[in-house]
Amino acid sequence: MQTLTVESRQTEIIRGILSIRDTKYLKRLQNSVNKKLQSCSAVTEDEEPTKDELMQGIKEALEVAKLAKQGKIKGRPLDELLNEI
Repeated sequence: MQTLTVESRQTEIIRGILSIRDTKYLKRLQNSVNKKLQSCSAVTEDEEPTKDELMQGIKEALEVAKLAKQGKIKGRPLDELLNEI
């Protein structure tokens, strides 16, 4: 099994959250996440990724693109992705 980067783990978690349609469950999840965030120290924005981290991120992105092209996972429309940015 391949090691996941922070960004790929975040994406995996966000995809899971976006699939939830139960508002009561989402509220409980939100409360839980808020409590956890308050107890954790945030990563500073000025931390630069290493070359290895960048390369790993690119490899993972290419693997996801390959799986989407093969139809093994569902891709996202470009408009949806751009709207997030």
